[in-house]
Amino acid sequence: MAAESCCLKLIEKNKQSILARFTKIDKSIVKMIADIITISKDVQSGTPVFTGTRVPVKNLCDYLRGGDTIQEFLHDFPSVKKEQVGRLLELVENLITLTPYEEKAAA
Repeated sequence: MAAESCCLKLIEKNKQSILARFTKIDKSIVKMIADIITISKDVQSGTPVFTGTRVPVKNLCDYLRGGDTIQEFLHDFPSVKKEQVGRLLELVENLITLTPYEEKAAA
């Protein structure tokens, strides 16, 4: 109970800073998601797919969970580009680490 109380006090003390961070992250994450994932009732009945494809994002998760590599996934789903998978992994990293998305300049 003491640890819980300590955590609550820390959150309360830093609430404004935490909220400001989440607001910034939310806006950047929404932009990143829109660039990577399409959700439309007209494509796979609204299942999230990689933008420009009909490949559900869940397929990548299933492959990785099953021990397959990203290269194997890309071989089996050639309409998905390596950059899309990389950006999706970046999105997951940003969500987990609470890091805002920064758009990369085109190379």
